[in-house]
Amino acid sequence: MKCTRYLAIITLIGACACLMAVVTPTTVRAQTTDAMPTKWLGILNANMPPRNDPVAVAHLFAKDGVQYHPFGASGTQRGREALQKFFAGFENFRAAWTHIEHSRTIQGRRAVWEGVAQGTHKEAGTFVKLPIVFFLEFDERGKVKRNRVYGDVHLIGEQTAAPKRSAEEHTAIIRRWFEEGINQGNLAVVDELFASDFVFHEPAGDVRGREALKRAVPGFRTAFPDMHITIEDQIVTGDKVVTRWTTVGTHQGAFMGIAPTGKRVTLTGIYIYRLAEGKIVELWTSRDDLGFLQQLGVISPLERGGE
Repeated sequence: MKCTRYLAIITLIGACACLMAVVTPTTVRAQTTDAMPTKWLGILNANMPPRNDPVAVAHLFAKDGVQYHPFGASGTQRGREALQKFFAGFENFRAAWTHIEHSRTIQGRRAVWEGVAQGTHKEAGTFVKLPIVFFLEFDERGKVKRNRVYGDVHLIGEQTAAPKRSAEEHTAIIRRWFEEGINQGNLAVVDELFASDFVFHEPAGDVRGREALKRAVPGFRTAFPDMHITIEDQIVTGDKVVTRWTTVGTHQGAFMGIAPTGKRVTLTGIYIYRLAEGKIVELWTSRDDLGFLQQLGVISPLERGGE
């Protein structure tokens, strides 16, 4: 009788042990999985700007982790190195780029996270708010194997885009350059009014950059100290400003190898400026160079036929 009782106890203990072996890992895994999104999101937020540690963020993923998203050209990052480069791009946000949770759904090692990503863009200075959804799949160590990101990337562009400038604002930029830069010789405005990659399409060849422009203006003003440029007409179409102008000055210094003549000359022309974000980025010109050189006496006026 005692043997039978002992056998029953031993059998019960063995059955419990088997049950624990089956149930316990599942229970622990469920608890771990439920904590994974919280831990992942906490580390993600802690290492985004202003701290901006893309290496730490990349290590939230498995070595062969993959992220699919609507941002950038490829839309996919494979492996930690590619993920690190992607997260490094968030340095444009000077304030904390934060993910705020609205809801989550968990099933096994998969989680759907829905919320908002937001921060202040460094260059635009605007606050950006982007509704976003993460479809996360974790491995047994809590690293992300796959993350599918859904969000309207166009919202970032719309919120950070520079405000469109009016025709009056564009013409005012050109008028300021003519008055302060050319007539007054104040070259300090070049850095303010022209883009760093500015290009001046001259007939003789392109002039590139602000410094090249700063070198060109003094040469003309030295040769014609009293020069004055007047805007005759301006037409705005899209991002371009067409400006018809007249310049008058007295040739009192050497100009392009031409000795001072003391002659009062007039030069007319048309400039086409292209602007972007309040800066002059490109310029095309059409001038009466022939008439200008004829006034200086360098080229003789064409004789009339028969004379």
